[in-house]
Amino acid sequence: ALLLSLNRRIHTAFLRVRFGNFTLRGLEGSDLHGLTCGVLGTGKIGQVFATIANGFGMKVILWDKFPNQQFADKIGAKYMAEMDDIFPHCDVISLHVPLTKQTKHLINKDRIDNKLKKGVLIINTSRGPIVDAEALCRSEER
Repeated sequence: ALLLSLNRRIHTAFLRVRFGNFTLRGLEGSDLHGLTCGVLGTGKIGQVFATIANGFGMKVILWDKFPNQQFADKIGAKYMAEMDDIFPHCDVISLHVPLTKQTKHLINKDRIDNKLKKGVLIINTSRGPIVDAEALCRSEER
């Protein structure tokens, strides 16, 4: 639901309608089929999300500290050895990792500026500090 809401800009549409603006310009979203989805963290929730993304016809690439190759084979996904190897390929990134010293600000200014695709959709179902919100907001201003 988060992916579809973000892709179709549901919140923007809600705000427009609230103020009497019924234009569709900028709300079209894109077809998820054929896009690449990176899933960081393949515990139970990450596996469910990866299965759903696969059901949309997305190419799914995975990263986890403890890879579950049996799961990857089941949905036709591929694990990347290094987390940073995922970012340049992804149109969608879904975060399902615990908050630790190593994962705090996992999505940071350096990754946003140098590794992520422009226009990537980021879904953070982990703890808030996984994403450096200040760096993300600054990147949106450019």
